[in-house]
Amino acid sequence: MKITVITVCLNSVNTIEKALKSVITQQCQELEYIVIDGGSTDGTLDVLKKYDSCIDKMVSEPDEGIFDAMNKGIEMAAGDVIAFLNSDDWYEKEALKTIEDTFAANECDCVCCDNYVVRKYGDTVYYNATQEPIENMFFRMIYFHSAIFCKKQFFQRKNNFDLRYKIAADYDWFLQVVKRGIRIVTVHQPVFTFGYGGVSSVNEIECGREARRIALRHLPEDKAEYKERIEDRFREVVICATDGKVLRAEILKILGEEQDIVLWGAGVRGQQCAKWLTSMDIGVDYIVDSNKQQWGRQLQEINVFPPDTLENKACNLIITPDQHTEEIKSTIDQMKNKRIQVYTLKSMCKKLVENLKISK
Repeated sequence: MKITVITVCLNSVNTIEKALKSVITQQCQELEYIVIDGGSTDGTLDVLKKYDSCIDKMVSEPDEGIFDAMNKGIEMAAGDVIAFLNSDDWYEKEALKTIEDTFAANECDCVCCDNYVVRKYGDTVYYNATQEPIENMFFRMIYFHSAIFCKKQFFQRKNNFDLRYKIAADYDWFLQVVKRGIRIVTVHQPVFTFGYGGVSSVNEIECGREARRIALRHLPEDKAEYKERIEDRFREVVICATDGKVLRAEILKILGEEQDIVLWGAGVRGQQCAKWLTSMDIGVDYIVDSNKQQWGRQLQEINVFPPDTLENKACNLIITPDQHTEEIKSTIDQMKNKRIQVYTLKSMCKKLVENLKISK
């Protein structure tokens, strides 16, 4: 089995050598390496020339962006399996041997893996994609494209990636092959490291906007319930990509600065919300929870109290657990306390994104 690895690059002089070395040092029985350069002017071509004997096919010419370059690479590929490695990413040791072994041991069309991610502040985290059900693909792209190794027959001869999408065309392509019934085997192992700085990582909101359009376009009729999850995902992307000072100002416009802010829910979601708010210097006065085992605890130095603490309090209350929203609202209604202003975390985030006036 021959594996074709395609690297596209443009003015990548600071990162391309690490990517190249990570490919050519792989223990792979039969490897074809293709490099598509977009006409670099910064010294990238000089680096590529150093490794000319290790590159099977190379083109250097202007293109219409990363996916146009990837399309060119696919047209040139002779391998049974096609893979992509960005110029600022690198394979882990024995990554391609893992892929070879997995194809040999399974009747499958595609192998998908985990990876590491170098985040914008320089720390590295494990991205555990393979633990998600494939159905989640219908509201967001689970895998980084360099963690996908797919048999050539699932690529057309031309125009595999739709150039209408500048950032998320790989998501569009992968949803199409998923809908065709591609047989996927997952390997719970990181095969590459994603370096922050690529087109999707520095244009998060535009990437989220494209992904939203793609997900809605491909959503099967029997999965209409995913529409809200698609919208939630877009809001999450917008909020994560927006400057904290801007978010703080908009949140305080919604909640006001006069009343206490209280969270309902001491679980994971509540703790995440508390951390998020305090990171923006928005004080959470206390947390309430129906679970008696939580009472008296401190979460991130915030006290947890029983719900009846709210009976005579004036506050902005944010309900964090989606699955118990109606039950919690009913409990609050029974208190007959008109001074509690109730929000759900989801509704607050929806209002927040609307106020940011970021076009869909």
